[in-house]
This record gives sequence, C-alpha cells and structure tokens, in this order.
Amino acid sequence: MLYKVSLRPDASKNFDVKEARELLESYLAAMLKNGQIFEDSNIAFHNGALNAYVNLQGSQAMLLKHHSQFGLDCLRKIDAFFNSSPHWECLDDVLEEEFDWRTSSSLILATDMFAEGASLRREGDGKGVPLYHLPVSDEVRENIYRWNLSYQAHDQLWIYSGSLEIPAYKEMTDVNSELSEMGREYCRLIELATDLPTYYFLYRYWGRGQDEAHRKCPGCGGRWRTSEPLDGRREYWLFPFKCDPCRLVSGAGVEMDDDDLALIGEWTGR
Repeated sequence: MLYKVSLRPDASKNFDVKEARELLESYLAAMLKNGQIFEDSNIAFHNGALNAYVNLQGSQAMLLKHHSQFGLDCLRKIDAFFNSSPHWECLDDVLEEEFDWRTSSSLILATDMFAEGASLRREGDGKGVPLYHLPVSDEVRENIYRWNLSYQAHDQLWIYSGSLEIPAYKEMTDVNSELSEMGREYCRLIELATDLPTYYFLYRYWGRGQDEAHRKCPGCGGRWRTSEPLDGRREYWLFPFKCDPCRLVSGAGVEMDDDDLALIGEWTGR
C-alpha cells in the first residue's frame, strides 16, 4: 500500500536540510529491515515539508508496537529534531487484506527477483506474512531481510550474468549451498518462534522429463512427490515436491533438454 509520510520542521529552530533527510532515511531503513515497508522510498521537500513515499506492509505497520529497537531510536531522534512525529497518509483507494502467520498451518520461505513484499508466505494460499509480525528478535528479522536481498541478487545473476549463470543457479537449487543453508536456518528459527512447520523453497529449472516425478528429496533421499501436477509453475503455495522431515519444498523443472544441468540440486547419496 502506497503511503506518504510527512515531517514539517520546527519553524522556531534553524533547519539543516541534509540532517533532516538523513534522519528520515535512517528511520525508513530501519522499517525496511524490519519488514514494515518494502522497496526503496522516494524523498522530497514540498511546501515546506519533508515527504517520503513508501510501500507500507499493512495499514498498521507504522504503529510503535511493530518497530524494532533501531526504528524506535531513529524515531526519537526525529521527534527531537522536528519537534513532531511523522504523519502517515494512505494514497491507495483500496486497502490490501493483511495476513497473519497465526491463521496458517505452515509457512514457506521463498522469493525471487520479481517478488514484492514479504518473503515468508502462508502455505495454502501463498499470502505474504510481513516480518514485523513474527515473534523473533530484531536481528533475525534483519538477517532474513538480508537473505532476501542475497537471493534476489542470485536470481538476477542467473538470468542476466552469463558467466555466473550456473554458480548462481546452484546457490538457489543446491540444498547444501551457502544461500540455502542460511535460509534453512532462518526457517528453523521461525518455526521455533511460531510453532508452525516452516519450509524452505528450492528452485528447480532443469528437469528430467518423465523421470522428474521420481527424483528424491535432496536433503534425505526420501520420497517427496506430492499430488500437485508437474507443470513447472512457480507459485509459492502449490508444490509437487515436499519433504516434511527436511522442511523442503520445490517445483518441477520446466526445461528437459540437459541431463547434466538436471543433476544440479539433486540427491547425491551423501
């Protein structure tokens, strides 16, 4: 949801434009890392006020109870500098429905280069769960935010880089890659905090044709085929592969023309 947040300087004080902008940038950065907003913000002075246009993760995301400690510290500095608090104004005519992790039976950690908003999703409908809703530490929320940035960067490298295409693909596909191990650790921490099974999504592009349905779970070598069709969809709530013990889900390959590349991310018998 698009919001405008405004700050009007105290007319009785000397006003440092650079400092004012830096204070607002720091505050919005804290909200971004905490999952309260997503994407970059645009900041501008207009009619004597400092304004920022941001995508808020829910109509309640600006409430103090959702702030991290870093966000609260930034807000105190803003209050002292401007002698007032930020004013929030919704610019969207239609408010989006907000989704809470408590209404789901399980959660999925998944993203890609085109994804907007939350990287944590409810299994069953794929609706995003903003990080600020999670009963985890500020540090864990920020680490999940950084993992999300890293994953999206790898996805971009796979699509656009050429020379780094295969190494980037391996990071998203191999259960033992650094990217996957980080993501699975955050899934473990989320599950501990919410008491909900939390699965990590392994990407899959190159497949094995008729044998694709019989591939083993890359984590344990067990059977993980579900009843969902093998149609190559990249939707984060319908998975043809799911392993409950390993907390892994995956899609099916969409290109079946290279058996060597299909080996990437598959069970190796370790």
